[in-house]
Parts: sequence; structure tokens; C-alpha cells
Amino acid sequence: YYDVRQAEGITKSGQFVIQWAKNAVNKWMNNLLQTNNVNYIIASDTDSLYINMEFLVNKFFPNEQDKNRIINAINKICKEKINLVLNQSFKELADYINAYENKMDMKREVICDRALWTGKKYYALSVWDSEGVRFKEPKIKVKGMKGIKSSTPAKARKAFKKVMEVALTQDEAAVQKVVSDFEDEFFTMPPLEMALPSGISDVDKFMNENGDPVLRTPVHCRGAIMYNKALKKFGLEKKYSDIKNGFKIKYLYLKEPNPVESYVISFPDDTIPEELGIEKYIDKQKMYMNAFYKSVDDVMKVVNWETTKVSDGIFC
Repeated sequence: YYDVRQAEGITKSGQFVIQWAKNAVNKWMNNLLQTNNVNYIIASDTDSLYINMEFLVNKFFPNEQDKNRIINAINKICKEKINLVLNQSFKELADYINAYENKMDMKREVICDRALWTGKKYYALSVWDSEGVRFKEPKIKVKGMKGIKSSTPAKARKAFKKVMEVALTQDEAAVQKVVSDFEDEFFTMPPLEMALPSGISDVDKFMNENGDPVLRTPVHCRGAIMYNKALKKFGLEKKYSDIKNGFKIKYLYLKEPNPVESYVISFPDDTIPEELGIEKYIDKQKMYMNAFYKSVDDVMKVVNWETTKVSDGIFC
């Protein structure tokens, strides 16, 4: 209804409800495990709680080695206990706020043995069971992280997902092997495959009266402006279409000086004019850092791992 109070009311209500659910689960877990004010909720989201079951498993199944038996036990506890705790808490909430009708309902989604967060809504899970579907090998679920977004080149996205799989199921050395192998592959990839994808709009907004990029022009827009200028400079306007608002593009970082007189060049999704002669100026190291390495390094910092192997030799 275009009323800030409506939006604020919805947001505050959602926050209140998830905190109510968190408190109910924490109270039950503390009673069960005979602890005092321990927070068993790892994280919460708009409509989700991530519950740490480690202490419960260690107390009631201390010597159990069969992962399936542990998963079965957790599933049963969620279904027969935690669901009841949540349902009862939502009934109490409805009475507390005098709701017309209780519409709140939560169900168990996934059971994981490992998980990591790099920030709010940025996480990866090693999932063994998803809503009752059991996997022979863990299924890696990644949400929010830059490495899986459409702004990352396709091969880099695939390699990033592999890194997440290895990080959640193996060790630091295995991650370093995946990173090293992809680094070797990346530097041999064609320019189109290493370029960063993007959409584009408001190109004219970032140009001055001379058609040059203004201060603080977004990098992909700067690349588009310089691409259109380069077509005119090389007399290629009739052979290639210039970049317009709404185009899907890709962009590359370049070493300077170069023929297009820019540190970045954008181009339509599937075409790099050979006449521009930019291939030998591509800054492959910077492309690798932005397309892959930074995303991986952000994750590895969370678990205090090195992305690349660090020599422990003595230098004289």
C-alpha cells in the first residue's frame, strides 16, 4: 500500500517471530541437555533456524560411528520433539498477540554435518538429508556467495562449487590442490571464458559532454563507454553493434597502455572484435583474482586456511 508503516510492521513481525522460535528451541535444548542459557542456534534467517545438534549427539550417541544412524536419530528428534516445541510456541505466540488465527508453521529442512558462513545469508552446507531425501554422499548447498553468482564466469563458478565441496568434506591441502589446478586452467582459457558477465543500463548517465566516463563510473559501464569509443576510433561502427542499455555484456581488465586507452573493456556477450587487438593486453592475473581467487580466499579466511600452499622452508 506504499506505506512505510506496513513494510516496517511486516519486517518487525518477522524478526519477532523468528526470535520467539529461537527462544523456544533454546529453552527446550537447555532443559534436555541440563545446561544453563547456552545458545544452540548457530544462525537465523527470515524464516529459518540453524540448530547446533553436536552437544545432543555427543551426549546421547557418544560412540556412534554410523552416520546414517545419527541422521535417523536427529530426524526423529526433529519430527517428534522440536516440531512439537515450535508448534506449541506458535500457539502461545498467537494467544500472546491476540492473533485472529495462528498461521505459523516450521518444518525440518536439511541435516548437515558441516557448514560455514562468510556473512549474513552467505553460507555453504554439507547436506546429508533434505526434507526426508537421503543422499549417499553429501550434497553441497551454497547460497549468496559471490563465487556462484551470474557475475562470475561459468568455469569459475564450477570451480568455486568444487572448492566448497572439498572444503566441507576434505581438508586444507585438498582445497589448495583444487585452487592450484584451476589457476593453471584459467590462464589458458580463451578471453571470452575468463571475462566477467554483467548486464548494463544507464550508460549515458556516466558520460560527460565529450563522451568520456565521468568520475566513479562503474567498471562495467566504463568498459562499455570505452568499447563504443573504440569502435568509432577503429572505424568499426558498421561491422559491430555498439553497447546499448539492456545489453548482456562481459568485461576484461587490461594492462596499460593499450590500443583502447582503458584499463577495462566491455563487449557484447559473445563477441570481441579482433581488430581492437586487445588479447595480448588482457591482465590475466587481475582477471583470475576477480573471477575466482578473491571469492575462495574470503571463504578460506573463515576457517583459517591458506588458499595456496605456504612454504615452510628456511631462506638464507
